[in-house]
Amino acid sequence: MAKAPVTLRDGRGQAVVLPWLDALFERLVEARFAQTLAHALLLSGPAGVGKDALAHALADAWLCEAEGVQASERPCGRCRGCGLTAVGNHPDLHRLVPAEGKATISVDQIRELSAELALKPHAGGSRVALITPAEGMTVSAQNSLLKTLEEPPSGAVLVLITHQLDALAPTIRSRCQQLSVAGPDPAQAQAWLADQGVEPTASAEALQLARQSPLAALQLVEDGFAEQASSLAEALGQIALGRAEPINVAGGWEKLDMQRILAWWQGALHAIAREGLASGAQGAEEGPETATSYRVLAAQGARWVAPSDLFEFADRLAEATLTLRGQANPRLLLEGLLIDWARVTRPARTRRKPT
Repeated sequence: MAKAPVTLRDGRGQAVVLPWLDALFERLVEARFAQTLAHALLLSGPAGVGKDALAHALADAWLCEAEGVQASERPCGRCRGCGLTAVGNHPDLHRLVPAEGKATISVDQIRELSAELALKPHAGGSRVALITPAEGMTVSAQNSLLKTLEEPPSGAVLVLITHQLDALAPTIRSRCQQLSVAGPDPAQAQAWLADQGVEPTASAEALQLARQSPLAALQLVEDGFAEQASSLAEALGQIALGRAEPINVAGGWEKLDMQRILAWWQGALHAIAREGLASGAQGAEEGPETATSYRVLAAQGARWVAPSDLFEFADRLAEATLTLRGQANPRLLLEGLLIDWARVTRPARTRRKPT
């Protein structure tokens, strides 16, 4: 019997396979049934690599009730336990997330979970608790969880999921078996996005913005940010060539997600720097006097911006990203950045041929 792959449900309810997690999944399932796995796991790694999907797949395997089935064949997909987890109604599976309208997991939620885990399992096997995002637990909630981590009820397994490991108390981290969950390599990530119907150019750009996390990249594409990014690249090119005013461009960007814009812009600067190193900024060949995509912007930007100005502007962007988390006026912040961009790309306008 073939082992079930790690999957997640997309917006249409279809199962999407995450092949880069299969080896880790298989190892953890076998370790659980060989009784060599700790009672508490802490899955950490970048957002968007599939930690949540992995945790759910593990819960499915551990709650599988099939008799005479090897660990490598779980979940079987046919037993009562698999049927209950498939419809999200298994009484021994507890998923703890922030309550509706809240950003954190409260101490009362942790106490309720601990009480549930102390009861006998409904199905007579394991009880599994998934806590996500673990960094969402308040300090009191983390302290309350310590006793359950130190003295877990028999048969209980807790899986904590986080992409901000440092936000968890050392006492929580030290009581869990820590596992780092990585995403696929760039080629595998691009291939996976292609399987989801994402065009190669869009996937490369989305992966750059999502720091190579494939699920986060797919979300960006589904949110339509790829089309927005093309417009952003073109607008930056128009400013560089003196064909658009920074103030007017800022007005058009005002309603967009500023954090995403700044993250994309930082990625674009890195691409410009790489392009400049690869081709030599001064020796780069002349290209089309526009930038209709991230890739073209990177190539053109290497001609437009001097390396010293590029690094100075990168610092300016990083500073703006931090400022945006406070009480900054996004419109004024954006106007200032675009005016700075016009300044550092001034050489592009001096080279522009008369039309």
